[in-house]
Amino acid sequence: MIWYRNVPRTYVLTFFLFILYLLNNFFIQKQVRIIGGEETSPNQYPFMLVLVLTEGLRHFCGASILSEKHAITAAHCTEPLGDRAISVIAGAHDKTKLTENTMVVPVEKHIEHEYYNPVMIMNDISLLFLAEPLKFGPNISPICMPTKKMYLENQDVKIIGWGMTAPDKPPSIVLKEIDVTILPYIRCKGNFLFMYNPLPWKVSQICTGAKAKGACRGDSGGPVIYLDPQTKRWVLVGLVSFGAASCDPDSPTVETDATYYVPWIESHLKGAYCHKV
Repeated sequence: MIWYRNVPRTYVLTFFLFILYLLNNFFIQKQVRIIGGEETSPNQYPFMLVLVLTEGLRHFCGASILSEKHAITAAHCTEPLGDRAISVIAGAHDKTKLTENTMVVPVEKHIEHEYYNPVMIMNDISLLFLAEPLKFGPNISPICMPTKKMYLENQDVKIIGWGMTAPDKPPSIVLKEIDVTILPYIRCKGNFLFMYNPLPWKVSQICTGAKAKGACRGDSGGPVIYLDPQTKRWVLVGLVSFGAASCDPDSPTVETDATYYVPWIESHLKGAYCHKV
């Protein structure tokens, strides 16, 4: 009796996990790049960081400055690395050139969200603690966080990164930006089903899109930024998380809703970061 009752549940669970595996490995691309972007002006976004492996300074993700000693990126950028040495490059425009305007700073430690789930790509957020403070100036400065969750459906935002510009082209060496819109929940749900905000009571992801513009391999963890109409300053509202494996620029990109995680960020940094006053 117990065996007959349990077998169907086991089959359902196994089937569900198999579908998740297929989505995660074949239909979902967790490392993204900028498609249809334009080159920014040098140091137009001084909060932008190149996240690199310390050995060889090989770029693998983007990040954003929160304070002299803290930065933020996606958990799937840092969690797989374990104890491998990583660093950030601040003040860069051409990521292949170190100049008098750039700083290379080792990451002392990184803390991923305690409930980060690499299969469902949930809680995809990580804090970087730098080994030495950044020197702020015109080329290096933080981006501010809002003080609470923001609801920005249908609002225009920007995504910034050094990633690939087309499926058959290498990553960009200069920083690029794209203008996209935060899409309605139902549109994103239709594209990604239960990979997008799988828990209906926890809306911790946003998704963005625009015609022939989007994200794919190469620049996860980079910022989604919104121009606050009150302060006229950029605020961080998202972290690039995943998109369609086909890299279709007309398919939405999913981002961690950084504003949802303000309490989590505050619990670790205790107000020692830039936030809207």
